[in-house]
Amino acid sequence: HRILVVDDSVEMRDFLTSTILSDDRYIVQEAANGSGGMRLALANPFDLIITDYAMPELNGLEMVRMLRESGHSTAVILMTAEGSEEIAVQALRAGVADYFIKPFDPFEMEKAIESTLARAVVIGGRSPLASWIDRAFDPIIILDGAGHVLYANSASSLVLDALPPDGIVLGLPLAEITSNASLLDLCSLAAEGFVIGEVP
Repeated sequence: HRILVVDDSVEMRDFLTSTILSDDRYIVQEAANGSGGMRLALANPFDLIITDYAMPELNGLEMVRMLRESGHSTAVILMTAEGSEEIAVQALRAGVADYFIKPFDPFEMEKAIESTLARAVVIGGRSPLASWIDRAFDPIIILDGAGHVLYANSASSLVLDALPPDGIVLGLPLAEITSNASLLDLCSLAAEGFVIGEVP
């Protein structure tokens, strides 16, 4: 498997390549920033990209978004020292497969790499990141530009008061499944169509 490691920390790149990716199954290339990672990813076919979030020039999520806009669907694992629900939601929207907050357990990273590589494109499948967000205590709802629900975690049932009988809200207009005026107002103003956190 060809893997690209993108991180501005030399120590983290060395740790990943010499400890976690030292197996002969992996061919590893490195980039010290998002711009360099972008150039390598566009020029070479990779099976997996492991990238840091906070980097100079181009952060990890910006790099992933640009790759997706270029038509690249390479699996991505995002690392961050700034873990938050907001970053996790942005990562999910960008198509990130998994999400690690530094410092992380090397064994857990090894398992994530193996499972991500083993998981080809699965229609209707749930990524570990989606499962992680689903366990969040705060309601998290992701909408498309037309106000239809793309994702709603379990806690969002606290603010969705008109659920259909089957409980499935994906694809429905938000206005059809809640009368919460504060939520509807926030969503109408929210940039990029997503709302994070508590709603009055």
